[in-house]
Amino acid sequence: MKKLTAVVLSLIIIMSALAPVYASDSKPDIARITFKTEKGNGISLKKSDGYINAEVKVEDVDGLELSDKVIMKVRGNSTAFDSIGKKSYTFKFEKKKSLYGMGSGKKWALISNVCDPTLARNYVAFSLSKELGIQYASDFKVVEVYLDGSFRGCYLLLEPVTDGKERVDIDTKGNDGKKDFLLELEKLREEDDVTYIKSNGIRFAISEPDPPSEEQTSYIGAVMDDIISTIRTGTKEEIEAKVDIASFARFYVLNEFLKTVDFDFSSVFFYYKDGKLYAGPPWDYDLSTGNVNKDFSANYAESYKTEDLFITNKNLFRFLCDYDWFNDETKKVYSQHSAYFNSIPEKGGVIDTFYNTYKKAIKRNFGDKGWDVKRYYVNVMKYPLNTYEENYDFYVNWCKERVNWLNSYYKIDEPTEETTEQTATETAALETKAATEPESTAEPTTSSAYTSEPVETTAQATAQTTAQATTQQITTEVPEPAPTVEPTTEKTATEPMETTAPLEQPTSEPQPTKATEEQPTTAPEHNELPPITITNNLSLNAGQTKIIALPFAADCKSSDGKVAKVKNDVITALKKGTADITANVFGVKVVFKVKVNTSPKLSKKSLTVKKGGVKTIKISGKANSVNNKYKNTKYAKIISGKTAKTLKIRGLKRGKTVLKITVNGVKLKLNVKVK
Repeated sequence: MKKLTAVVLSLIIIMSALAPVYASDSKPDIARITFKTEKGNGISLKKSDGYINAEVKVEDVDGLELSDKVIMKVRGNSTAFDSIGKKSYTFKFEKKKSLYGMGSGKKWALISNVCDPTLARNYVAFSLSKELGIQYASDFKVVEVYLDGSFRGCYLLLEPVTDGKERVDIDTKGNDGKKDFLLELEKLREEDDVTYIKSNGIRFAISEPDPPSEEQTSYIGAVMDDIISTIRTGTKEEIEAKVDIASFARFYVLNEFLKTVDFDFSSVFFYYKDGKLYAGPPWDYDLSTGNVNKDFSANYAESYKTEDLFITNKNLFRFLCDYDWFNDETKKVYSQHSAYFNSIPEKGGVIDTFYNTYKKAIKRNFGDKGWDVKRYYVNVMKYPLNTYEENYDFYVNWCKERVNWLNSYYKIDEPTEETTEQTATETAALETKAATEPESTAEPTTSSAYTSEPVETTAQATAQTTAQATTQQITTEVPEPAPTVEPTTEKTATEPMETTAPLEQPTSEPQPTKATEEQPTTAPEHNELPPITITNNLSLNAGQTKIIALPFAADCKSSDGKVAKVKNDVITALKKGTADITANVFGVKVVFKVKVNTSPKLSKKSLTVKKGGVKTIKISGKANSVNNKYKNTKYAKIISGKTAKTLKIRGLKRGKTVLKITVNGVKLKLNVKVK
C-alpha cells in the first residue's frame, strides 16, 4: 500500500511539473502556441543567444493541430532589448508546415506588439493589405503564447517575408542565380551576416538570395541602378516596362493611410520577379497610425498628424510621386476601396471586429499576465494613455480623422467642416485626459496574476559599467510595479535620428499628474541619482562608423569634429587623433573616448598616365567629400566626382604635375607624369 501511494504521489508530482509546459488542458477560446525549450531558458532568452532547441505544441479552438521540434530565437530590434519582457520570436521547423490553414513554410514569426497598447495595429494593417490585394501579404493569426510554463500573452502569428512557393514566390536560382531577388530598405543598420547594396542614394539589404554570392550582389546592384535610373528620368512606357505600377500604387495607398514612421528607413520590402520590380510585401506596423513620439523628430511629427501626405518624398516613391499618371493610379486604388477605408474606424469595421473577437485575450494580456498598458517601452513610441479604452479610442479617432482627410484629398465623400472639427476635438480631448485625471493610487495587488517580472531601467547603470560599455546599453534590474487597477474590457467609446534603431526608455511609471503622450525629458523624480559618468573607449580607423545606442543621441557632441563627428547616434572617424563624444542621458554623463588610428591616404603617391588615357587610384579611409580644389591643370585632371572613393585621372599633355586632394581635412598629394 505504501509503495502504491508513493507511485501515485510520484505521478502527481510529475504531472504537476509537466502541466504548465502545455498551459492547461482546458479548451482554448483562441488559438494557442506552447513552447518547451531544451534547457528551460526561454523566458531569459536574448537575441544574441541565437537559435535554441525547443518543442512546440500548436492548438486551435477545435483541438490540437500539431506537436513538433523547432528551433527558436528572439527577433526584432527595439523590441529585443533585455528590459522588454514580452519579446517577439522566430521559430523554425525542420520541414515546411502549414499552421492554421496558412501557407506552408519552415519559418514563422510571433509578433508581441509590445509597443502598441491596443494590440490592434498590425492586425488592422495586414487586414487592409489583404483588402487592397497586395501580392504575398502575410497571412496572420491572433494567438496566445506559453513559454516554459509561463503565459506570455496575446501575439500575432505571421508568415515572415521570405521566398517560397507559398511565401514570396520568386526564383532566386534561375539563370545561374541571376534572376529574381528580394530586398529590404535599410538606411543605416549594419549586421554582420547581411549584404547591402546602394543604388541612386538608396540603401537596401539583400534578403533573398541569402547569402548572395559576389556575382549575385553585382547583378542585383546593376538591375536596381537601371530600374531606379529609369524611374527617375524615363517615360511612362519605359517605367512600366521595368516596374509593376499596380503593386506600387497599392503599396503607396496602404502606407499613406497608415503613415508608418519607418517608411524611409527599414522594414520596407521590394521584390524583382520576371524582369519587373514590385513593391511589398508589407511588414511591421506597430509604430504607425499615430503611435509615434511626435516630439522625437520632424519625421515623427509628420507621421503623428492625421492630415497631409506623408510618403511622397520617401524611398522609390520620391520619384514616382512626381508623375501625375502615378498619382492618378493611387487615387484610383483608394477610390475603389474607399468604402472599406470608411468602415475601418466604425462599428463593425476591422478595429471593432478585432476588439470584439479577442477582448478576452486582450483582458488576459493586460490582466492575467499583467503586461502594463501604460508602460513606455521605447522612446519612439507614443506615450501611452492610462487605460486600454483610452488608447483604443485614440486609435479609432486617429483613423477616423485620417480617413476624413484622405476622402477630402481624393474628393471622395468629403466630410463636412462640422464633422472634421468634432473628430479633431475628440482626439485632442483624449490626448489631454491623462494629464487632467491622475492615475489610481490604489495599493498594488499581490495576486500572482498581476505579478510582473523584473525589468531593466536606464536610470541605474553603475553595477554593470564594463559590460554595458560593450553593448552601449545602460541598464539594471529592478522589479516593475504591478498594475494598480485591472483594466476593464468594456469599451466606453466606439500601434536623422531615425537612421538607427529605436532606443529603450525608463521602465518606471510616470508621476500621477504627468501621464501624457509626450516623451519625458528627465527621469521621474523618484528615480533621480547622484551624477554618474560612464566612460567607453573606442578604437576606429578613418572612415569607420560606430552606432551608439543611447536615448537622445541627437544631443551628442564631439570635442573635435575634425577627428570624429557624431550625428544621429552614429560616430564617424575622420582622421588620426582623439576626440570625446559626450551625451547626457537622464543625468548620466556618457563619454565615448574615440581614438582614430589612421588618416585617409591614397593607394599610390605617384602614377604615370598616357596623354588622353585614364588611370585610377583609391582613397582609403574616406568618410565624407573629397575636395579636388586643385584638380584642373594643363597636364592632368581628376574627372571623377567629388565624393568618389576611386579617383580617375586623365592625362592632358606631356609633362609632370602635382594634384592636391583634401580628404576629411587631410591634404594629400599625387605626383602625375603624363607620357
